[in-house]
Amino acid sequence: MDALIKSLKEQSLDPFLYLALLDESAELGFWSFQVANSQVTWSSSVYRLHDQTREDFTLSYASMLDLYPPEDASRFANTLESSLIHKNDFVIDVRIRGAHAKPLHLRLKAKCQQNDHGEVIALVGLVQMASQRLTFPFDATQSYDFQTYLDTSSDGFWDWYIQEDYEYMSPRFWEILGFDAHEKPHKPSAWQDLIFPDDLNIALNNFHQHIETRGEHPFDQEVRYRHKYGSTVHIICRGRVVEWDSAGNPIRMVGTHTDVTQLRENQEKLEEALRFQKLLLAANSDLIFVKDENFKIVMGNDAFVNFFPESMRDKIIGHTTLESFPDNQVDGFLFQDKIAFETGYSETVESARDRIMLTRKKRFTTDDNKNYLLGVSSDITEIKQTETELKQANEELEEFAYRTSHDLRSPLVSSIKLLEITKKTIDKGEIEKAEKYLSLVRESLVKLEALVTDILRLTRLRHTTSEITLTDLPQLVSSMLKQMSHLDGYNKMEILLDLAINSPVYLDKSNLNLVLENLISNAIKYSDPNAHSPYLAIDAKIESNNLAIRVRDNGIGFPESAKSKLFGMFKRFHPQISFGAGLGLYMVKKSIAKMNGKITLVSSYDETIFELMVPLHKENRKE
Repeated sequence: MDALIKSLKEQSLDPFLYLALLDESAELGFWSFQVANSQVTWSSSVYRLHDQTREDFTLSYASMLDLYPPEDASRFANTLESSLIHKNDFVIDVRIRGAHAKPLHLRLKAKCQQNDHGEVIALVGLVQMASQRLTFPFDATQSYDFQTYLDTSSDGFWDWYIQEDYEYMSPRFWEILGFDAHEKPHKPSAWQDLIFPDDLNIALNNFHQHIETRGEHPFDQEVRYRHKYGSTVHIICRGRVVEWDSAGNPIRMVGTHTDVTQLRENQEKLEEALRFQKLLLAANSDLIFVKDENFKIVMGNDAFVNFFPESMRDKIIGHTTLESFPDNQVDGFLFQDKIAFETGYSETVESARDRIMLTRKKRFTTDDNKNYLLGVSSDITEIKQTETELKQANEELEEFAYRTSHDLRSPLVSSIKLLEITKKTIDKGEIEKAEKYLSLVRESLVKLEALVTDILRLTRLRHTTSEITLTDLPQLVSSMLKQMSHLDGYNKMEILLDLAINSPVYLDKSNLNLVLENLISNAIKYSDPNAHSPYLAIDAKIESNNLAIRVRDNGIGFPESAKSKLFGMFKRFHPQISFGAGLGLYMVKKSIAKMNGKITLVSSYDETIFELMVPLHKENRKE
């Protein structure tokens, strides 16, 4: 425009008359804005372009803005303010409603006029009809249906005039972030202040690539915003440039905001549940696995995978683990799987690697109608052992009740009858006979006392806990031999000791004492009267963190048929030689078990040999 005025002056023509004529005859008008008083001036064409008349319209800066939709008015005001601050020219398109509610699009151009000090004192420019550009999504003249869609949509919308620092954000977008629309200006900075910095960099990077590729690179990303009240909001932001200028620079970009916060929170809950489920599976000692209809393993927890040899572990998931077996063997292995697929359930108890495993398989169907098997294999070895022990305990209890009632009753009945005979004998004055009968009563009661003593010791053994004490083994053996010295046959036996224990050890002294007492007393009581040189030998040493003890004698031993019942309850193998309840070796076995040890009868032609292994406690272990 400056160039036109200069040209007209050079031709001695009145430029303002020329422009006035042009204004009357063209769809082009002139406008100005005075900075000092915000006065706006329009030429006649500008009134006509705005579908107004000088007579009916009172022109001011405020009334001018009232002609435009609020978002366009805000954008125009922001652009004008920016122009005054940065002293730059601008071009902006606005919308107005013309006659018969027809939408009109005007383009306003402005140049800055500066004084000698470089201060902007006015804006002058042109107004003309703009080409019918895209009006999506915020043209006030849009249909009722579209406006209803905007009001009810769960997504937010944005319309960005890139060169004008103006961006319309729909009320729904601000609602997602907890704001009322009037709280925020229509500027990009309004949302950029709320987006996470890292996500802003992602969005701007995608924006620049979208521009550089002329829209081929999609502007589509998920970003996080800070809600008005501090929470995090997850939003998918999509958009595209819909208008470019002649130089290839973006003018306008439109897009949507989709709130996916609830989706992400649900995903996080699901992921947390899956993580927890994986922890449970990993921590579960049961073998848990899933098979598909082709019998291939699609999932297995750590316990299941680790159950296989290490060389196979990379060929479990996605395999049947039976690929190397002949078909006739595979059918046998998969028999229970087929039953489970056909009937919905199968259950087996099998032994594997010295363990007893209970395996349950249950069919289940997914939403896409695919059948799978969920298998759970539980190690029930200890349960089976407990069942066996309970059964054995019940049998022992029944035998104990029967034998004790019988063994207790017999000497009592015998004693009562002898006492009755003794009374009659005394009444007859046969004193010597009475003394003989009383002696028999005494023997019967001594046997009863011995039985009761064994029963009490057995009861204490069952109910007392182990007590670990520092034990001098040589001293313990010596003291015990001294206590046995009164037994018949002790003086005839040679005692051989080889106790290679240099210092006291920590042991369950009480239980070890019971074991040695029974073994030593048995060796003495059942010595062979025909042996030329009867002996008792006790050897002891520390072996692999165990106390190893061997007790040997050359007595009468045990019948071959008795060896399988050796440690049973109420087992007496030589009743004609020595009376006893038959609980001694039973208590030996129980005492050894309480010490977590082992006792074995070693086969030998001319000796009875018991070998004991008792674990040492940590106080005296040699690691």
